[in-house]
Amino acid sequence: MKKLFAPSSLIISLMLLASSAMADSAWPLTQAMQLQLDTPMNRIQLLGAHNAWNDSSATWANQRWPLDKLLDNGVRNIDLDLHWDGGTVKLCHQDCSAIYAAADSYPGELQKIANWLAAHPKDILWLDLEDRVNDQNAVEGPLRAAFGSLLYTPKDKPADRWETPREMIAKGKRILVKGANHWYDGSLIWDGRTFATGAQDGWNSRQVKYFDAANCTQDGKALVSGLIYTLSDSKLGKDILPDSWVDQTGTIDTSNIARLFACGVNSVDADRWDDDMTAQAVWSWAAAEPNNAGGNEHCAEQSGNGRWNDASCSTSHRFACQSASNMDDWKVTSGSGAWEQGRAQCAAEFPGYRFAAPVNSFTNQRLMAASRGQTVWLNYSDKAREGKWESYLDFPTQWASGNVVPNQNQYQTLTIPGAGALKVTLAAGLQGSTLQVFDGNRNLQSVVSGSQGATSFVVNDNSVIVQLSPGASAAGSASVQIEATGVSETPVWRSLVNGKGKCLDLEGRNTNNGAVVHHWSCHGANTQKWWQDAQGRIHSQASPNRCVTAQNSGNGNGTAIVLQDCGSGANQVWLRGAGNSLRPAHAPNKAIDIKDAYWGAFDGQDAHLWDGQNSWGQSWGWK
Repeated sequence: MKKLFAPSSLIISLMLLASSAMADSAWPLTQAMQLQLDTPMNRIQLLGAHNAWNDSSATWANQRWPLDKLLDNGVRNIDLDLHWDGGTVKLCHQDCSAIYAAADSYPGELQKIANWLAAHPKDILWLDLEDRVNDQNAVEGPLRAAFGSLLYTPKDKPADRWETPREMIAKGKRILVKGANHWYDGSLIWDGRTFATGAQDGWNSRQVKYFDAANCTQDGKALVSGLIYTLSDSKLGKDILPDSWVDQTGTIDTSNIARLFACGVNSVDADRWDDDMTAQAVWSWAAAEPNNAGGNEHCAEQSGNGRWNDASCSTSHRFACQSASNMDDWKVTSGSGAWEQGRAQCAAEFPGYRFAAPVNSFTNQRLMAASRGQTVWLNYSDKAREGKWESYLDFPTQWASGNVVPNQNQYQTLTIPGAGALKVTLAAGLQGSTLQVFDGNRNLQSVVSGSQGATSFVVNDNSVIVQLSPGASAAGSASVQIEATGVSETPVWRSLVNGKGKCLDLEGRNTNNGAVVHHWSCHGANTQKWWQDAQGRIHSQASPNRCVTAQNSGNGNGTAIVLQDCGSGANQVWLRGAGNSLRPAHAPNKAIDIKDAYWGAFDGQDAHLWDGQNSWGQSWGWK
């Protein structure tokens, strides 16, 4: 095993980036998790929330944000403490009868997590249990009830490697549960020590005071690539009591978060996440980027300080090339060119390397060391659809089962980056097996049991998941292949309802260009019915060729939201963000907001752009 290496000069450079931290970090942190879809689970980096259910303004609360807001803002490792309370398993801090216990429902909090997973089908989570119950049925029963087949258990992992989140999702497995002190027979709960190298017995992490971020060492030793490291702190009472009176864990805050991730720590498991702290966990985009300046910036570049910017794809830069066998090994081409030349240039100069983009803070630092202050192209672009950033890697586009092996499931994800839709062609000659094809969100598209001649259908996604489930007497074979095609869309008109139950509406039922968009009590008229197309534009049923628009492509707070002829501008493309918000592709740190929402919800309040802030006026759901 090799040791992780992060040069001190690169660590110091992170301090210079603090002033450029993004005000709203939820979008880049969510993008970062998508970048890691093809990263082995032991190399992903994520935010963790210590005692995540225990949220309030009290000095004994571990978190200030509620559980759903933690998840919306980028946290992907959730810690829960389990205790008996009068014969019932509850979430409590130490003693369920104490004033500081924050006792809460164990099944209830699990259901919140399950609901979030259902709404985010391309995300995975880690769940960490400090289990003081020591009763397998009492602990595992609620887990099975809440998550069922989503549970990724130890037996799901191949013996010789860690799977990637994409592979987990293909199997329908999206939550991994680990135990700090009990994992029972290992049929469901993982041995938590695997995820917390160096932790003391009974702990699900190493206290941050034992980590030297300046030298990237834990307990005086360099981190070892392939092992999983989790660091935590406790801030209980530290706002009013001397440090010597409370848990002496050290502190995770804005001064060290960026450096912990740059060193290669997998999970930073902190108390009291807030906007300033999550901003320091952003390692990719520079402040106010990407912004599609001039309407032609669709390719990502890494600047000399490690931050990313969107630029015109025709600009000439050198290219970032990553070893296909070692994700930490980067080279930069001597040749320069437009973004489209990246694949060919990397392959020509460095056989065994590919045009790529970093997937987390540590790999971003490794590339920055290789580029030596140069600006380089990254394999990351939204050229196909404004605001939908993708890595244009060579993904599988066809699958063949070979001779079916009884009782041995097969899974494969097929992807064409940038495709608006896929033409899927399948053929099967199966006995005792079922072939299923899902879209990338694992919505079932087709089922074959038995023989099926070559047949085709269209999926409105850029990826499909193939699952073959053979029985005990299975035989035969099957194949699936994909190719890019045009989107097949049928408008479905629905209401967009905010957190106060009011509908997005056209003022005075005006359908002309420039009509003001506001909210109003829901009444079902066609001026309150909308449809979002595959490009992300939101059409009005009252005038289907007109779309919800950020007026004049404005990107500042207060920019009016109006109805305008549908076009190709990024100011008409709306992306989902934290808190169920709608973010304009040209300014993804802003969100559709209801003006003066602080004073309440009143019919006629206009919609405008404002900084993303997880408020009721920015939460929009389809009804």
